[in-house]
Amino acid sequence: MEALQGKIGALLGEKKIKEAIQVAEAAVKANEQDAASTRSSASLYVADNQYDKASASFRRSLELNPRYVGARLGLARLALARNVTRKR
Repeated sequence: MEALQGKIGALLGEKKIKEAIQVAEAAVKANEQDAASTRSSASLYVADNQYDKASASFRRSLELNPRYVGARLGLARLALARNVTRKR
């Protein structure tokens, strides 16, 4: 998992969000029961303005681990991002 996170970080550093999403999606497919991988993909979806996918991924993360604070914070940030986008 750490190697994939490093690869995702490197892609983000190069501003290659679509490629980072592909790597994150592969990580989720490799371990569909990992709340952290699912949350990571959700955060990338937010960065790419794919809010519906982000919401579904954050919620899936919470299904896997109802106490996962990172997923709860992600949903809150997503709500804020959606609200800001609508006001523009």
